[in-house]
Amino acid sequence: MKTRLQRYCECMDLLKLRIDIVAQIASGKKTTGSLVPDQELCCLQLRKSLELIAFAGISANLDKYAELRPGFYRDWNGKRIFTTIKKINPDFYPIPIKTFQDDNGQLRFEDINDGFLRKEDFGKLYDWCGQLLHSFNPFDKSMQWKDVRQRLIIEQTRIVTLLNQHRCVLADSDEEIWVNMNDQGHNGKAAAYIMRKKMRPGELSVC
Repeated sequence: MKTRLQRYCECMDLLKLRIDIVAQIASGKKTTGSLVPDQELCCLQLRKSLELIAFAGISANLDKYAELRPGFYRDWNGKRIFTTIKKINPDFYPIPIKTFQDDNGQLRFEDINDGFLRKEDFGKLYDWCGQLLHSFNPFDKSMQWKDVRQRLIIEQTRIVTLLNQHRCVLADSDEEIWVNMNDQGHNGKAAAYIMRKKMRPGELSVC
């Protein structure tokens, strides 16, 4: 049976593939050969990436989530999953960090304060992507595809900043999940560890 860390990392590795598609197409490095399908494909991958953030949240809080949602294995809507997880763990959302070693060799971290997809923007982005998966309304003169492309680039960057290195607070626990999305010890794949938060701010120890 897979551990919660394995399932979490599987979500993150698949998310990396999807976000890379968004980055490649939105930057013009790859194309389907047509602008509108390009951007609709990006919106699909971006929305699925948000769903993977939600599924990772289930993985990290599976026992309590299953108690609240016995049929959790049928869940698919990222926005609804997000709302449900908040009921059992209001602090489940990834917290972007940068890590370093202090003068004594102790692993330390600092939270990143800007440039990432915030919890309050998750639902808004999820809905925006969903709207653009429908055919473009030719009577809506407010829609500009160049604006869509620019937002795709911005949102892709915000998700990368959110997840590159992040920590997740576990429900009713002094432990956290610490994640490195490009762990060289795991061939550049995502790696996750259970960490115990100490009394001093910014300090963690591996469990």
